[in-house]
Amino acid sequence: LLFTTSFANATHGKTETGEPKTILVTGGAGFIGSNFLKYMFEKYPDYRFIIIDALTYAGSLDKIPKEILSSSRFEFIHDTIN
Repeated sequence: LLFTTSFANATHGKTETGEPKTILVTGGAGFIGSNFLKYMFEKYPDYRFIIIDALTYAGSLDKIPKEILSSSRFEFIHDTIN
């Protein structure tokens, strides 16, 4: 898992410029990543989430709830990080 924002000021859902904060999650379609995504998506309703996953043996978009998949706050990238 990779977070791209600081949680020290996590109660505010906007950056200093007023843009929504964005969380990048690698492996977000796996067991741990998808549960992390579900938790964070509910806890921080102003944040955007970008998920990168190769969808290999453990990753599946079926692990991510449909309401998250269809949200404008969610983006999925099918890729691998080397």
